[in-house]
Amino acid sequence: MKIPQRRLVSELTRQISAPRGSTIHLAAAVSGDVAQGQIHLFRADKQAIEQVEVAESVWFDDDVPADAELMGKWRWTEEQT
Repeated sequence: MKIPQRRLVSELTRQISAPRGSTIHLAAAVSGDVAQGQIHLFRADKQAIEQVEVAESVWFDDDVPADAELMGKWRWTEEQT
């Protein structure tokens, strides 16, 4: 994946990222009595995230159970899938 043209970023930008294998050219304009600066290079990494299974309830009746609380907007249909 290649980004063919330069991308200018806001002066408030705190992080720059690019596709793997890219070369980043960085130029900074500073003011005041700046004596030094730092550039931190981070390695791309993956993090495993636990998947939570969501259980859906499907009713095959004409109405919800008597003790059910209706929340949100319901749309009833006679369609069969």
